[in-house]
Amino acid sequence: MSSHIAARPQRIQSFTKSTFRNGTVWAARFAPDGQTILYGAAWEGQPQEIFSTRFDSTDSRTLGLPAAQILSVSSKGEMAISLHPRPPALSRQGGTLARVPLAGGAPAEVLDKVFWAD
Repeated sequence: MSSHIAARPQRIQSFTKSTFRNGTVWAARFAPDGQTILYGAAWEGQPQEIFSTRFDSTDSRTLGLPAAQILSVSSKGEMAISLHPRPPALSRQGGTLARVPLAGGAPAEVLDKVFWAD
C-alpha cells in the first residue's frame, strides 16, 4: 500500500516598510479603503500617538489625538482607541476605550480599564 501526500502550493509573502522612525509600533490596522494604514507608535521617546500612512507613501501624519493606541477600525470608518494607555503588562495596555471617526473629531469615551476591543 502506498500513500501520496499532496504538496500545498507555497504562498509568497511580501512586506513593505511603511515607516523609518526610531521607536515602538504597538498596533496597526487597515482603513476600510484598503490603502490606508493606521498605527499606534511611540517615536523618539514621545508618548504614544496614532498615525496614518498610505501604501504609496513613506510619510506618516499624526491624527492629533491625545496619548492613544488603536484597537480596531470599523467598516464604516470609525476607530476604537485606547486613551492614555498604561504601561504594558504581558503585551497588554489598559486604557479608556473611546470611539473616534477616521475623519477626525473628539474621542467619545466609552469605558475605563479596557485592554482590547474589536
